[in-house]
Amino acid sequence: MRLNNSEKIRAYNKLKQAVKNDEFIPYFQPIIDLTSGAITGVEALARWNDPERGIVGPYAFIELAEDTGLIDAIGLSIFKKSLRWYQCNQHQLPSTFCIHVNISIRQLMSSNFVEEIKQLMNDVGYSHRNLCFEFTESIYMESKQVIDNLVGLRELGISFAIDDFGTGYSSFSYLRDLDFSSLKIDKSFVSDDNVEILKAMIKVGRSLGCEVIAEGVETAEQCALLRKLKCPMVQGYLFSKPLPEEEFTEFMLHNNEQSMLSLC
Repeated sequence: MRLNNSEKIRAYNKLKQAVKNDEFIPYFQPIIDLTSGAITGVEALARWNDPERGIVGPYAFIELAEDTGLIDAIGLSIFKKSLRWYQCNQHQLPSTFCIHVNISIRQLMSSNFVEEIKQLMNDVGYSHRNLCFEFTESIYMESKQVIDNLVGLRELGISFAIDDFGTGYSSFSYLRDLDFSSLKIDKSFVSDDNVEILKAMIKVGRSLGCEVIAEGVETAEQCALLRKLKCPMVQGYLFSKPLPEEEFTEFMLHNNEQSMLSLC
């Protein structure tokens, strides 16, 4: 946002070329069951494999991609590559393993979005139902088109998660009516200073029939607190940073249930 107009134009052109060259790849971060210690799913996160700079994180390009409409192509590319990874490795994964993919509000406002997702699932041959789309709470403020798309995605068998819960405009009626299956507690609440808030969030999730996932778990103390509060699922650097496909596949194969819980 600090760039001047000419710099923004150059940045846009470079990002547009990156989309054309298909330079965006998924990095995977595991989701851990705090009862069994099992890796029950993964969140697919976008990375830019820039030939000049190497791997570039999302904060360097997501905002520009959303402002210019390039987020649509980037999001679909990450989605398709994530499904292909699953198809190649499903024989090594539990039947309940779930892929979480982030979806932007801009994508949800497209009238063609549901058909694009359906087509990509057909192209890859993905018939598995353990697929979850993550949205921020800002979807509550959006249009009828967003709601129609959510209904269409639900008809495809895709489940929904509210990401960064507690930082936006929470609406229990939306959580109930749109049948969200997961609630992801924002990392800013995962601390001893927020015990009562954490308790309340976990209770809200359970009362709504949602799977509760605490994000941003970085220390053994945070993990121990969440286990004490009986938070079902966790995700964060304590267990693994986001990894490229091959590294994550190896990580899955070399980390059993005991090794995951031993980190707490």
